[in-house]
Amino acid sequence: MASAVEDDGPYTYDGVEKRFIKRAEKELNEKPAQVTAHIASLRRWLGSMPHLRCRTDDRFLLRFLRVAKFDQSRAQMLLDNYLTIRKSPKGNPNWFDYPDPVNSPEVKEYLSHPFHVFLGHTSEGEGVYVSNMGYWDQQKMTFEQLIRCIYMSVDAVQLDQYSQINGIKILVNMNQANRSQMSFFENRKNFFSLMRNWQDAFPVRIRAVIYVNEPAFFDVIFTLIKNAPFLKEKFKKKLHKVGKDYGRLRKVIGEQDADRLLPKELGGSNSTLQELMEWTRNNFGSERMHREWRLQRQEMEVDESKRLPTTKDYLRTEDSAADATTGIQGTFTKLNVD
Repeated sequence: MASAVEDDGPYTYDGVEKRFIKRAEKELNEKPAQVTAHIASLRRWLGSMPHLRCRTDDRFLLRFLRVAKFDQSRAQMLLDNYLTIRKSPKGNPNWFDYPDPVNSPEVKEYLSHPFHVFLGHTSEGEGVYVSNMGYWDQQKMTFEQLIRCIYMSVDAVQLDQYSQINGIKILVNMNQANRSQMSFFENRKNFFSLMRNWQDAFPVRIRAVIYVNEPAFFDVIFTLIKNAPFLKEKFKKKLHKVGKDYGRLRKVIGEQDADRLLPKELGGSNSTLQELMEWTRNNFGSERMHREWRLQRQEMEVDESKRLPTTKDYLRTEDSAADATTGIQGTFTKLNVD
């Protein structure tokens, strides 16, 4: 477990394999000798923004530089968006009002089922995760409670340096998912915010999103996603729908790693989903994650009355939308996603 001193101190490459340091240099424009200067530059920009307040430690700021491929203007936009969705009326602050990770009933319910599970890293260092919608009992968790717990798990993903450098692949296992559950995601505002947040406000390199065991009614939702005008084509190409074709699932994961990573429920030789939940429970119980969530609540602030004109269009709200079955209208500034 990383200590607070390590998190707050100057960044080092301790624990990162040399091949991934080279990959970061090749794919992310990450020059080890220049990382400190880049972080300092982003920190100065943050200090000049009167509407933003947040932590400024090296490891936190480096996440945004990596996703932005060390382009300062893109990193600034991403960081502003990240804070805005959490703390501004322009975002979804209610989705980030995290509950007590130890005593809250919704966290206890979340940790009793494999909603979000880490499967491991591919041979190329990509983090692979699976979300399992079928475990959601709407009588025990509201949509907002579920989303808050999922985002708490996403925060843990952002701490993984291998995933920062190499990206992540997300499996959405829809086995036993029902129409009532999907209605919350069909809501035009929920849909817009969910897609916008993933595309433009998280310091995460998404390599693929793979829907598996999806029911027939999901075809309408998938078409909606694919036709959403505010999603970039590059992002849409990362979306895959494989149904029960586990052979195709293995190809998207990578033949070399699929059997080792996929849980038994998805035809692999990894542990069961319930057994793999230990990773999620450990993260929710760790002091490092408790500290991360405290910083979310206490050390982030966005004051829209002080926002400079140069940043006013970084993240736009969904002003008007058509019916969920016909598409959503809305625009906002986009970042390259890879």
